[in-house]
Amino acid sequence: MEHPEFVIGIDPQINVLALCVVVTQNGKRSRLGWFQEQLKRKDVFDKAEFWEVYMIGKCQECLQRALDYIPKTVSMNFVSLWVEQQRGRCKTIPEAALASIAQSYGIEIHIPHPKTWKKGINFPTSKDEAGNPQKGNKHNKMVAEQMFKDQLQDFYNQKKLKLPKVIHHLCDAACLAYYGVLMKENAFISMSLDIAGNTSKEEEQNE
Repeated sequence: MEHPEFVIGIDPQINVLALCVVVTQNGKRSRLGWFQEQLKRKDVFDKAEFWEVYMIGKCQECLQRALDYIPKTVSMNFVSLWVEQQRGRCKTIPEAALASIAQSYGIEIHIPHPKTWKKGINFPTSKDEAGNPQKGNKHNKMVAEQMFKDQLQDFYNQKKLKLPKVIHHLCDAACLAYYGVLMKENAFISMSLDIAGNTSKEEEQNE
């Protein structure tokens, strides 16, 4: 890659937003930011519409915080958002808000289904005593934590921050960022191969 690509992975829950900011260039990856924001419960608001407005504001605030890790000179053309797809009217409000905000910033956004990004990163699966693949949220949380808990601890130690008690949302955000990085790197490789192939054909025609 001639220029760095900045990838932001987001796990958008109605009780917490977790974000992971990664930069990749020429196969070298570096994590710039990794944080989560606890959100107020819907039942503390007098009306549902007040909660929705609050959620939209929080999504914009967190996305701006993630963008602050990226140099101001970087074009938004080199920034992409990877937000996990949710189900249900209330649960989809954060992802819809993030999509709208990203578009207003001119940021490329992807909302992959959980099965899609898990397949994309070869998300590990373990088997139960009967030899059947284990599934479910509890298993997925455990696997995601096993993948990233050491890196998460090191990152927070370096930043001299206190690690949250619940870390699986941060680990899911890292999974989404990792998926985004792989998609960007694979797209660059495919583009490079296409360019090389077209160049070879042109050379053959000239001969």
